Amino acid sequence: MIKHSILSFLFVALLGISCSSDKDNGMGTTSIEGTWDVAELKVDDSNNAELTFAKLIFDSLIAQDCELLVLTFNADGTLITRSGVSDIEINVNSTSIPCPTAFEEEEATWSLEGDQLTITDATGLAETVTVNLKSSTLIIAGEDIEGETLTGTEIVFKKR
Repeated sequence: MIKHSILSFLFVALLGISCSSDKDNGMGTTSIEGTWDVAELKVDDSNNAELTFAKLIFDSLIAQDCELLVLTFNADGTLITRSGVSDIEINVNSTSIPCPTAFEEEEATWSLEGDQLTITDATGLAETVTVNLKSSTLIIAGEDIEGETLTGTEIVFKKR
């Protein structure tokens, strides 16, 4: 079985995001508080073979209702990230990809000012990303997560 590094990298990069209280986000009354499941990887550049392959794997696992990446923004300013991405295994001799069965969890803190989400991990490293938060959808541009590697992508989360 082969583990595909681009998907692992994508989700590990998302794990580095952590954020601290839900103030008015300037995007209406939508709250980031709650549990968000990764729902889609949008790829703008269909000529990028690695991103296209990652999207195909991603789409296959989402269609199976696999838990890939879950962000839980709590009212107390804590963020819990649960990821099964590093457990994704691709068997080149199989026509299906099994859902991950092992998960990594990380805790962080979060704060939202307008469309700027700041996440501070357990080591105190803070990172700010631009988010698009509407109703039950949270979108983060790939380049805000990992510059060149994810440029031309958007990671879409749906609220439970």
